[in-house]
Amino acid sequence: MFPSRFVPFLVDRIGWLLIHSLWQYAFIALGMMAVLRMMRRRTAAARYTACLAALAATVIAPAVTWPLLPADTSPRAAVVTDSRMTWEPTADDVEAFAATNATTIPPALEPTQLSSAAPPPESVTTPPVAAETAAPAVRWWAPLETAISPWLPELVAVWCLGVLLFAIRPAWSWCLLRRLRRTGVSIVPEAVQASLADAARRLGVRREVRLLQSTLVTVPMVVGYLRPVILLPLCVVSGFSASEVEAILAHELAHIRRHDYLANLLQTLIETVCFYHPAVWWLSFRIRQEREHCCDELAAHTLGSRAAYGRALLALEELRGTSPVLSLGANSGSLLERIRRLQHAEQTPRLTGGGGTILGVVMVVFLAVACLWGCTPSAAPSNQEITADGDDPEDASTGELAGLTLPKIINAVREQEQRYRNLEYVVRQEYFFRSDHPLHPWSIIGDGTPEKTLPPPPMETSPRVVETIHVVHQGDLVSFRLDRTARTTEGMQPAHRSESAYDGTRTVSVEQGHSANIHLSRYEASQVVPPHVWAMQQLGVNFPLSVFLEGGDALHSHPKVRRGPNPGWYTFFRAETESEPLEIETVGGRRCVKVRMLRRYGPRRRPDKYLLWLAVDRNYLCVKSQLILNLGQPFISNETTADELREIAPGVWLPAKVTAMSYVSDWVTEIRAGPVHSRTTTLVLEEAAVDGQHPPEQFQLAVPEDVPLFTIGPDGLVDSPHHPQPAAKQSGTTLQAIIAAVRRNEQRYLPIDVTVEENHFSANTTELAASGSLSAPPRRQETRIVRIPSQEFWLLESKYRQADGTWSTSRAASADGDNASGIYLPHRWFRRSAKVELSTYLKDGTIEGNDNQVFYEGDDLIDGLLCHRMRRRRDKSPPWNTDQFIWICPERNFLPVRMQWIEPRHSERLPSAIGLLDDIRELQPGLWFPMRWTMLLCNAMDGTGLSENRMIVHTRTEHHVTNVSFDPQIDRE
Repeated sequence: MFPSRFVPFLVDRIGWLLIHSLWQYAFIALGMMAVLRMMRRRTAAARYTACLAALAATVIAPAVTWPLLPADTSPRAAVVTDSRMTWEPTADDVEAFAATNATTIPPALEPTQLSSAAPPPESVTTPPVAAETAAPAVRWWAPLETAISPWLPELVAVWCLGVLLFAIRPAWSWCLLRRLRRTGVSIVPEAVQASLADAARRLGVRREVRLLQSTLVTVPMVVGYLRPVILLPLCVVSGFSASEVEAILAHELAHIRRHDYLANLLQTLIETVCFYHPAVWWLSFRIRQEREHCCDELAAHTLGSRAAYGRALLALEELRGTSPVLSLGANSGSLLERIRRLQHAEQTPRLTGGGGTILGVVMVVFLAVACLWGCTPSAAPSNQEITADGDDPEDASTGELAGLTLPKIINAVREQEQRYRNLEYVVRQEYFFRSDHPLHPWSIIGDGTPEKTLPPPPMETSPRVVETIHVVHQGDLVSFRLDRTARTTEGMQPAHRSESAYDGTRTVSVEQGHSANIHLSRYEASQVVPPHVWAMQQLGVNFPLSVFLEGGDALHSHPKVRRGPNPGWYTFFRAETESEPLEIETVGGRRCVKVRMLRRYGPRRRPDKYLLWLAVDRNYLCVKSQLILNLGQPFISNETTADELREIAPGVWLPAKVTAMSYVSDWVTEIRAGPVHSRTTTLVLEEAAVDGQHPPEQFQLAVPEDVPLFTIGPDGLVDSPHHPQPAAKQSGTTLQAIIAAVRRNEQRYLPIDVTVEENHFSANTTELAASGSLSAPPRRQETRIVRIPSQEFWLLESKYRQADGTWSTSRAASADGDNASGIYLPHRWFRRSAKVELSTYLKDGTIEGNDNQVFYEGDDLIDGLLCHRMRRRRDKSPPWNTDQFIWICPERNFLPVRMQWIEPRHSERLPSAIGLLDDIRELQPGLWFPMRWTMLLCNAMDGTGLSENRMIVHTRTEHHVTNVSFDPQIDRE
């Protein structure tokens, strides 16, 4: 369904297109009148082509006008002059951010490696965020625009109603023509068929044309385009001479040769949409008139006798009647004028327009474009950018680029990036959010004007999340460590640690307490951000600035540009970028080159706009960036500024303090109330040094034993917990035999009484802390399942531990033991939500609302056990189709011992979910039971996990069977 928030935007746009079409179509018609007067001695074909060009201009005019219209031409829209407006944090707030909740940084660097007496930071004062300003010129049509704007919805509604009413005419005509082709028709005599074949040969019509005589039509006509049919009245076939019939057929064949039926169909569509304008009807009338003249000239030339053709037209005058609008007939137009034209026309008509056609087309297009360009209102000059309007006029200086082309800027940035190849630094990032007050302190009053109704919501004075990042670069070697603390119900608590190191051979990445990865190559963590883009982190740029500026292949092939099988979900991938330097500006006393970048996700999508300020004399560091979205009206989504710079070595500068502000927009009012400051992120440089020498141990990381370890090679997953090993396929094994064996073994576990304890862990501490819902202990649940098929009874009893430590209980029982979800049974331990048994789950067909295909692919060894590998595909259009792999062990009662999901929208090789059977025991002779299993989910979409070609476990659920009985005793009450 179309988003409702865009409906007012479309109504405004369509309304102004209708208003502008009034004068545009009038100018097109006036220009066409002049062109036809100049072309009165030209051929009918030339005038017909010119008229078609004019009619095409009526379609081109709205298409050209649409992008030229302002973002919101309605005076109801507010003009935002400062995107932060009154909700910008005060100086006291900024000081409070830095003064509160200081975090102790663990010793990261040796004193000998650091600049112990670093120069005082250099202040780079950044002006407030700016937004798009209106054009200063007063438009002379402003009063008229103010009067029209409130009536735009009614105008569009009337236009839609008119289109529906005028659409009845072609729809009725189409139904009538279908009836004429099938009712009351018969085959014409052979002599008439021969005349048709002869005329078609002379006219060069190679298409198959049917000729029928009809009792329902009163005039000859052509019906249809793909399979054309000529319908002749019975009186024409029986009462006209052979020469007259041949002339009529030549005229109808001329329509078919010239594809007039298709042109008439498009012409009728334009008449329906532009029904309100007399100029369109006049143009359409002239087109039909010139079309008949063209066919007259062509038919008369084919017959070789204008007199004979004229006599046929006179005979048709007696049969004149009304034809359906979608049909083409030989008696259309004024027959007297057509006969007079034939007497004075050239003996050999020219079928192309020549110079007259070119003149007509050029004049019509020139008039349309000139009027559009000169008269369409615009909210601002076309070359005006959203810039830092808060800059002091005397502090800001705009100069020539002095030969700084984009290639030169990219080369200069690339050279400066090499100066940071041996760099060690410690930074602290703090995340501040607004409190739970309403985000939008504005409302839209009756006339559409924004009005401030609430004070701006306050920004929190203490961070919810604090991250300490320690990075060491030594050539290609890299070491990374992130320690995150988050605000919990018990205050600021350690929440997460992430580490990564590349030692020249392999990269080891550890998410403490959750998962570990080994890449058999160099693999840089996403949080390792080059200093040139520290002031661009809110834009999602964690790769070199030179790559960002170059775009194209450099951007798409860089390993840190997030990508996946569904590229639309990932920043910058498959986005076409255009970059250009704009000017030299002075920002806070620093000479900067201002670069504009446009990022397009499709030819019809509005581009996102980036503005970057690169300090020329500070290693071309980005000291300011803006992301400007255009959702009906441009607004600043993110702004990041380097408030302070520090020289850590002669000629080597780093941002010492970076402030990033994120904004949200009011979708309901189409951003008319302006963006609202929603989050602030500060980055503070704690310590830094260049050209340090580090021992090999700095780039080596031990793999913990208590977390799942995944090894990833160039082609995907190489090893994982309980990883399958290929084995020879067992002969004689079929899918049907496996399903039958599973069904038999499922019955061996009934009746049953089992209790399962579940512990749920989540690694998304940043998101949880941002929402204020982070709790220290894992979520716990205890479930008891009883199923007695002989009595058609099942029981599901669950206990949930609350945040305050208390337990809540839910209980459900039923006399129907089939299709019960939430029941843990041995063969479907990995699918608690399943409502069918595993034997049914492995069948082809529609199961649980999805179309499935199941394949037996072969055998693998898992922990020394021979297992059948089953693949269950859920068929949907890519990339939404998914594959589930299930390994079933015949030696363990055909129980599943491993499962994994492959979802192409996340990764074509790495699984997004893995189920591991950790403990299986023989409770009775020949009866094995799953006692402990783990479910791992890895499809994180926040810059980690599969989007980075890593198996980062963001959710881990551990299950442990604490009691099992095959002789349940239960009180059914």
